[in-house]
Amino acid sequence: MSGDAEPVGEPLQIRQRRASGGFSEVEEELQLHLDLIVEQLIAEGYGRADAEAEARRRFGNIEAVAMECTALKSGPMGIALRWLTTSTSGLCAVGALGVVAVLLTGDPWLGLVGVLMPIAAGAGGCALAAVRHEGRTLVTRAGHRLLGLLLLLAVTNFFFSDGDWMHSLWSVQFPMIGWFLGSGLLLIRVWPEDRAPASGPAGEWNGALLALISLLILGLLTFALMGYRADPGVAGDGAPLHALAEVVQYGFGGDVPASMQPVDHLQVKRGLGVPPRMVTVTMGSTMVAMIVWTVFVLLALVGKAIWDARWRRRFLLTAPLFIAPVLLLWSVTPLVYEGLWRNEPWFVKVYGPVLLLAVASSLALLLTLRRSKAAGR
Repeated sequence: MSGDAEPVGEPLQIRQRRASGGFSEVEEELQLHLDLIVEQLIAEGYGRADAEAEARRRFGNIEAVAMECTALKSGPMGIALRWLTTSTSGLCAVGALGVVAVLLTGDPWLGLVGVLMPIAAGAGGCALAAVRHEGRTLVTRAGHRLLGLLLLLAVTNFFFSDGDWMHSLWSVQFPMIGWFLGSGLLLIRVWPEDRAPASGPAGEWNGALLALISLLILGLLTFALMGYRADPGVAGDGAPLHALAEVVQYGFGGDVPASMQPVDHLQVKRGLGVPPRMVTVTMGSTMVAMIVWTVFVLLALVGKAIWDARWRRRFLLTAPLFIAPVLLLWSVTPLVYEGLWRNEPWFVKVYGPVLLLAVASSLALLLTLRRSKAAGR
């Protein structure tokens, strides 16, 4: 669209207000977003008239939205959100305080409970606030920054806190579930038709790709323990990747993994021995990552089936807020806790199928994305 082109679908009264200088800065920005949406829809195959109608349906009444945005920005919430959105130095200060707290105390729980989980709750709050139309760009940007900060501090807390094997697993397990709490902010960036209204560089990134990168970092973080934490008296903790490959085969009817061979009569009766903690921790972290990723993908696919853009957005933003507490409770139940640390056969056997489900859901997402892009919907 050329710079002097008339904004699409613009009512007569708005054009008159623009000509008289009564068009506010917020309204100008909203109209620009509307124009960008129309151009995106035309590029996807819409006719101009249909594109203008669809853009107005998605965006709503510009004048009313502008008034609400102005009221939001001038209030306490608006001030806080602008600080989160624009104050990189402020966020760095918050992150630095969290790092200092972890370094001074060496307590992993301080990092988790005192720093990481409140940030996760803030990202979830941004996702909930983004359900409303007004100011949604502001809260979305703030939520993206909080998710990035959560990832950064989770890595810091993992390496610099002085915890045992169990705390090392919790240091990635809880941040992954906390990250999922605010993952609706990435779910609304998965499908092309939902990314169209985005502004700024973040809108160019697919939300599924960002989610996959985040979960890979956290899920594979425990493999770093192999370099500096040993399990005295237990052989085989130097090759967790090979051990997990054997666990996958065991889940589909293969032989007992070499790292889990029974050594006494009780273990023989159970059918499995106790593996090195290196294997236990990496198995636990990657399983949580695979489950969270699979749920993320399933939510994206369910959201795709919702044709109304506003209801799809509401579903994608709020669904993780209800599912994350369930995942948290599931991860700390005695059944799962003992299944992992006692190496119960049922827990080991489900590892392979969970991996298969994660791969299958990823392929389904990729194919649907390609079809969506090709169809221009």
